[in-house]
Amino acid sequence: MIVSVVINSNPFNQSSASANRWLTLIEGIASLGAKVQLLISGGYTSAEEKEKFGAKGVHKNISYEYVLPILVEGYWMVRFHNYIGQTIRNGQVIKKLKNFLKRKRDHLDGCIILEFSICCCY
Repeated sequence: MIVSVVINSNPFNQSSASANRWLTLIEGIASLGAKVQLLISGGYTSAEEKEKFGAKGVHKNISYEYVLPILVEGYWMVRFHNYIGQTIRNGQVIKKLKNFLKRKRDHLDGCIILEFSICCCY
């Protein structure tokens, strides 16, 4: 079974209650034998995260990919990225999900979990 999770930030790098809940859920699903694919819609929150994780890879048997792998630093960049950039990222996430579903259409066995609602006006 393949479980795809679309999430705003990398739970392996964050230290918040929300990130801990997502990490527990993701690692729990992976421990049950499911293949977990993490699609991260936000950018990097630090230079260390960018160096450590790169644009995509595998961490603790969970594959991950950043939709827009850019470093978001500074007050104005964070504000832009969170408000205006969210519309741009939503389009990118929808496009990636459509491509993913097209590739897996014949043998899709699993589900997609979204952290947030995405406006599908396409």
